[in-house]
Amino acid sequence: MKFGCCLGMEIDKITVLQEAGYDYIELPVVGLNPEKITDTEFKELKKEILSTGLKPEAFNNFLPGDLKVTGPEVSPLRLTNYVETALERVAELGGEIVVFGSGKAREIPDGFSADEANSQIIEFCRFLAKEARKNGITVAIEPLNSKATNTVNTLLEGLKLVREVKQPEIKLLVDLFHLTEEEEPFDDIYQAQSELVHVHIPVPDIEGVNPYPKRFLHKKFFQYLKQIGYQGRITVEDNGGRFNNFATQVKQVREYITKIWEEEM
Repeated sequence: MKFGCCLGMEIDKITVLQEAGYDYIELPVVGLNPEKITDTEFKELKKEILSTGLKPEAFNNFLPGDLKVTGPEVSPLRLTNYVETALERVAELGGEIVVFGSGKAREIPDGFSADEANSQIIEFCRFLAKEARKNGITVAIEPLNSKATNTVNTLLEGLKLVREVKQPEIKLLVDLFHLTEEEEPFDDIYQAQSELVHVHIPVPDIEGVNPYPKRFLHKKFFQYLKQIGYQGRITVEDNGGRFNNFATQVKQVREYITKIWEEEM
């Protein structure tokens, strides 16, 4: 089992995560945005990231919010240019998983047909699969809770999308944060198990972290993952600014999640 942690483009924190015992980092694709970062700038950024020694095996935050996948403002040319270059850059950094959450980009505009929007998402994912295949990348669809977007909100809706796309590069992510926010039953993990390739977990309720209104059942969640034989990556994601002492608490979180993963069911 590999445990990682999400970061923004805070390169100085990568060493902190390495010293805390994490196996990889998860960075935002928008941090490599080809619309804002030139090839020369990317080369320098690549050199800086790879010099740390902790590999960015996964990437999230795929599309900027104004790069629409649904609705009347979709720009196929802009999407194509962004995706082609962004995935090439992810691959150059050693990325193997790209998470497709991007709630704003896939948000269905008011008054727009939900069926048409679903067709647009499927079409985009099939294009995405082709580009992912070129770069040796697997895309993990991330169901996001209904406060974050109005489409693909549950694990089963994500599973339905994966099966409609029917491409081996398009798989599924389960996120304990969104699962909990949507009050989705953990048993849905059993139905989705054949397509799961990546996992996100929120910061657990260890002493000192900023409290969150809802309780996250990390132990129970891990038990379900064990029961389906999951052996992929698990990334810690700080939903809601829960770290108030990053260097100390990321190490405590790493120790805690390792401990509860290794506990007998």
